[in-house]
Amino acid sequence: MATEGVETVIFQVCPKSSAVRKGGGKNAAFSVGMCQDFVLRFKPRSPLEVAMDRVVQKPFPNFIAGLALGMLPLVAACRSSGGGGNEPGGPAASQGQTVYARVCLHTEWRDGAYVGASTNFVGTPDVFPHGHAFRVRDYDDSPLELDDLASGKRVNITFNEKHSQMPFSTWFAEHFSDKKPTLPASLSAAERKAVTDCKAEVGQSRQALFLAWGYPPASLTPNRTGAVLTYQLKRFDKVEVQLDEKGRVTSIRD
Repeated sequence: MATEGVETVIFQVCPKSSAVRKGGGKNAAFSVGMCQDFVLRFKPRSPLEVAMDRVVQKPFPNFIAGLALGMLPLVAACRSSGGGGNEPGGPAASQGQTVYARVCLHTEWRDGAYVGASTNFVGTPDVFPHGHAFRVRDYDDSPLELDDLASGKRVNITFNEKHSQMPFSTWFAEHFSDKKPTLPASLSAAERKAVTDCKAEVGQSRQALFLAWGYPPASLTPNRTGAVLTYQLKRFDKVEVQLDEKGRVTSIRD
């Protein structure tokens, strides 16, 4: 039911489009839903306030419209960095594109494909090493579909934002590169071998651990720079990696 002095402004932010204004009004309280719709909901105003506004002609509509337009870049940034699926923060990987693993990827052969998860189950038996090449079949989070260039076999990786606690696009950028990565020069010979073999070992640096095992799920390890990193070994089993003050692995316990 319409109330005098109560109006709404709605801005919609969509990929490759500008804001669309659907209404106008005064005295707004705003909220943003899913970083797609910018909604200004107007609080009810007393008849006296409405009458005084007509007399004084306060410039509220222009002010609110200017405020909303000024916030649109923030809304657009939120939209581009969130959500997952096919709206990445950076350029999306295209079908047929070759990408390379930045870290070792853990999978298992099941139902005619190598199956993995963003949760990173480090106890699964089939591992693709750092620098391994894939061809993108379908850039999507349900699942990400790749072809292993070496064998031609399918690789499906399911993205779980609850465990990863980041958008799909961010997770993808951490795990894949459009150029073949090289190992850091700072790694020792033992660390390089461990990364090549995708093994976590006592004495290796945090950097070498991440390259060899990938990243622990944020749901178990909110702070990757902490002294304890908890990985998911298999679906219901965990493994704990402890590091000293210099960031070197001191123990690996399941």
